[in-house]
Amino acid sequence: MPSLLVVIFVVELAVQIINNFGAAAINSLVRECRAHALRIQRLITVPLQLWRIYTSLPTQLSKDYAHQRKLQAEYLAVRKELNGTSSQDQFARWAKLRRKHDTLLEELEKKSTTQVLLCSSQARC
Repeated sequence: MPSLLVVIFVVELAVQIINNFGAAAINSLVRECRAHALRIQRLITVPLQLWRIYTSLPTQLSKDYAHQRKLQAEYLAVRKELNGTSSQDQFARWAKLRRKHDTLLEELEKKSTTQVLLCSSQARC
């Protein structure tokens, strides 16, 4: 927690900056920063949209990508259920979930290493 002296200093510094530069100049600077941030956001969303379109095409890559997303969603659901299950009170259910969790994790790791190997063997990813 900042001391009272630091808070007073920061408030006085802000007042002096506003008085010296003027509220209009500061507001225009903030507007320019917001406009720049919107331009950057648009630049970022275009490649994401292109990637979504590319992965929705009926190619082998899109099928693999969809399968991996399905596996990840299933893994996260099992993991959430496993975390909510007591290993002492419901051991049989916990053990079954644990085996499923380990199987899904192993399959996801195998898929990711396969993709890394394919990516490294090709010139592009």
